[in-house]
Amino acid sequence: MSRTLKILFILLFCTVALLVYPTLVNASDTLIATSTLNGISVSFEYKLNDAGQVTDLVCTNASALSGSVTVPGTLEGKTVVSLGDNAFKGASNITSVVIPESIKEINHSAFENCTKLTNVDLGSITSISFDVFKGCSSLTELTIPKTLKNGAVTPCLNNSSITKITFEDGLTVIPDYLCANTGVTEINIPSSVQEIGHDAFSNCPNLKKITILDNVKKIGFYTISDTESIFKNHNTDLTIYCYQNSLAAAYAIKYNIKFEYLPQDSSNPSTDNDSNQNGGNSNSGDTTNKDNPNPKADPEEDSTTAPGKLPYTGSSIGIIVAIFFILGSGIFAYKKYNNLKGI
Repeated sequence: MSRTLKILFILLFCTVALLVYPTLVNASDTLIATSTLNGISVSFEYKLNDAGQVTDLVCTNASALSGSVTVPGTLEGKTVVSLGDNAFKGASNITSVVIPESIKEINHSAFENCTKLTNVDLGSITSISFDVFKGCSSLTELTIPKTLKNGAVTPCLNNSSITKITFEDGLTVIPDYLCANTGVTEINIPSSVQEIGHDAFSNCPNLKKITILDNVKKIGFYTISDTESIFKNHNTDLTIYCYQNSLAAAYAIKYNIKFEYLPQDSSNPSTDNDSNQNGGNSNSGDTTNKDNPNPKADPEEDSTTAPGKLPYTGSSIGIIVAIFFILGSGIFAYKKYNNLKGI
């Protein structure tokens, strides 16, 4: 064998080894176990992390499941901490899912096409990937736990059938793309939220009302982009309910989104905002104030203020005028009395 052929053979061998070795390693990392859910024998594939915990849990016969399903929190004595890609995809007969507290991460398409699924308890997850509930046509409501921190790079829930989303009080961030491509109609952001990630409500054509209080200090790409990044392709009637001088108000003005000011003592705009009975200032997205993103209304026209600030009412001036009037009257009466006294 010539020197050139030997070199080519060695290179070919090394190339094949590099291609095959990762596959062999990954295959050996995947473990198999069985469990029983609702009286049905279920097969699982999973991996172990460095702490000996179960990760990337996937049910390989998900279509055999039905009814209410509680995902196992332990498997063969090991704690389950994450669901893998397509974990229960195609389990078209399950109606309810409970995620145990130990599971912190749900990977993509975990419950895709679970068409009879109507109720989901997300437990204490901290991370959610994309297309998790895509195709779940019976799922209309969902509660996001306060523990959630991270989203995905594409729509997470991605389900137009979901029309109501509740954020648990204590949530601090609404992750990127979390509610994108849903049928949600109204959103209340809890006072604990400090940040709303980009594309959080993109492609939500039915969303018409959202409440954003002044605790939110970061919204999408507001400070670095001239392109609206939270409500892409939004309904033309979308209205942001917010406090005057808040970041949410500035955001609405910058991107020409309708907004209404909340009265100082209001936490729920759904009662009186449409008629402004509580003194909130309405605005239909007028861009004449774009040079000043935090406009202050004339106090004689708008008494709405941010929390912790008392609205201007003009009562102080009235009191001062009354005092001067009383003092003047007293002095006049005293002088008149002295003049009469000397007659």
